[in-house]
Formats: sequence, C-alpha cells, structure tokens
Amino acid sequence: MRCSTSELTAYLGAELVGPDVTIEGASIDSRVIQHGQLFVPIVAERDGHAFIPAALAAGAPAYMTSHDPVGATAIRVEDT
Repeated sequence: MRCSTSELTAYLGAELVGPDVTIEGASIDSRVIQHGQLFVPIVAERDGHAFIPAALAAGAPAYMTSHDPVGATAIRVEDT
C-alpha cells in the first residue's frame, strides 16, 4: 500500500494533523517498523501510543492516534 496521509484520512473519515506525507505500508510494532511505514498503536496490555516517539525516530513518517497528537503527522481516529 502506497498512498498519502490525506488519501488515507479521507478514506477513514479521520482528521489529518500535520503535513500530508506519503506512506508505504503500516506496522503495529515500533521495534520493527520500516522507513516510510505508518505506525498504528494498539491498545492492549500496554498502550502502543507510548511508542509513537520510537516509531517516528525509526523512520515512520506518520502515525494513527486516538490521543492528542505528539508532533509530526498524525491521523486522528476514534479508536486505533
């Protein structure tokens, strides 16, 4: 999957916060995220939102969030 965050935001009916960027694929694990992938934090035993900074540092150009954005490009949704 290669698309822009504005395309994905429109498809999801979500809110784009920050600049429109291109993403290629997605990951739920900040430890193995590839450069260009969207980070999607999962809330389970641990809240994946805590790993957004690590995902951005590893090369994620954007992330989904159901919390307040922490910078960079975010796609705000009701529930990740």
